[in-house]
Amino acid sequence: MPKPLSPERERLWKEAMKNPDYRMYNLFYNLLTQKGNHTPKFFDFLIRPFETEEEIRKTEEGFKKIKVPIYIGAGLGALGGHLQGAQNYYKGIKNSPVKKLIFSGPPGDERPWRAFFGENMRWFDYWLKGIDTGVLDEPRVKYWLQGVNEWRFADDWPLPETRWTKFYLHGWSG
Repeated sequence: MPKPLSPERERLWKEAMKNPDYRMYNLFYNLLTQKGNHTPKFFDFLIRPFETEEEIRKTEEGFKKIKVPIYIGAGLGALGGHLQGAQNYYKGIKNSPVKKLIFSGPPGDERPWRAFFGENMRWFDYWLKGIDTGVLDEPRVKYWLQGVNEWRFADDWPLPETRWTKFYLHGWSG
């Protein structure tokens, strides 16, 4: 039997249970029905998917402490949190001597630790073993362009040629 939630979390839980995006994915819906007794951090993300101003401030303060080489990545078909997180970390981390970013290839790639195994090995062989793998000779950004179905490279993200378009969206209710 799930433990009782605080009134605020109960309200958020009820809202999440109505979310059609969650209802169509068995995993999400099942996690919600357990009210945080299984994978509580993911449950918290489902009922409160947006960070508070305080959480954002703490994250941005933490960026200033990162002074080691970083290689960040996510799947282009990933849940919003992974993709947004990779982009925000890449943009927000300023003190790293080397920054690289990768967005995975075609949907259906295996989980990142398998799909990016070769890329990971090149990165770690360079930094931990001193083997010149060529990983630093490539552009800082590698991404899979869907539709064209090929890898593309860039020196920064978002791409300098990005054209920003405002969208005015509404919720599921109308």
